[in-house]
Amino acid sequence: MVFNGLDAMPELGRELFARDFTITPGGGALITAAHAVALGRPTVLLARFGTDAVSNALEGQIDALGIDLRFLDRHPSAGPQVTVVMVQQEERAFLSRRAGHALPATFEAALDWSEAGHLHIAEYATLHEIPTAGGGGQEARIDRFCSIPAGTPS
Repeated sequence: MVFNGLDAMPELGRELFARDFTITPGGGALITAAHAVALGRPTVLLARFGTDAVSNALEGQIDALGIDLRFLDRHPSAGPQVTVVMVQQEERAFLSRRAGHALPATFEAALDWSEAGHLHIAEYATLHEIPTAGGGGQEARIDRFCSIPAGTPS
């Protein structure tokens, strides 16, 4: 949820009204994947996604991005994960609800997928929860993910 056009940021005991409001899927992993697809790069999203009403309402927007969702772990405990973004001029403030754990049930299958050339980890909370995502005993598999073939445009 993105609230734009605020004259000030919220304060306790006061109600503010935004001039604009949008509901859009987001998060670092999804945004990075969408940009990669827009640049013509084949992209697969490895993430958890809820089965609740909010997640279901956003599913069409996510499908329209053209991202391969074969490793998307759909589970009731994964949602809704909602962030409210409040924008005042060029500054933003965030209020989020983290849903469930970060480790997708599809994690091992994604690491074993031979076509992967890059692994983008979108948030520090994921690395904190899944230290093996950044190495920690699976270095060879992670190194394969993080290596981009020479001559590949970034």
